[in-house]
Amino acid sequence: YMQAIAAWAEAHDHEFTLRIHAGENRKNLTNVKESLRLAQQFGMRVRIGHAAHGLDEEAMAIAEALSAKRLVMIEFNPDSNLALNNIDTAEELDMAKCINRDIPFVICSDGGGLFRTDVRQLELAAAFAGVGPNRIASVAQHEADHI
Repeated sequence: YMQAIAAWAEAHDHEFTLRIHAGENRKNLTNVKESLRLAQQFGMRVRIGHAAHGLDEEAMAIAEALSAKRLVMIEFNPDSNLALNNIDTAEELDMAKCINRDIPFVICSDGGGLFRTDVRQLELAAAFAGVGPNRIASVAQHEADHI
């Protein structure tokens, strides 16, 4: 189904962004990479929610290539990943690796209020994941660029 959507977007809407939740847990460790490959194959924008698992070296290389074309955004959701026991600590998230490779990401919640997340909680999770005050500006800039 996602390939059909990607093919439609390639033919009809080059501004289309496919939003995929992938890598939320350890069940399907390749779905982040498969999502990135789909974006690469069809030259389309993709936002990947979670990516808590599966950002191996190959996935990071694909994401880096896509980011050079402004085709990727990772949406880390530390609060829901912690609440649902998909990670044990925010340090497990690859935020620092993404910053070091200039792969754009945002820090958000996919709970729609369910997890009672606030900005301070997300800021603390980012800090534990290696995104301190001196690096948070790049996260905000990537989101502004994406918008």
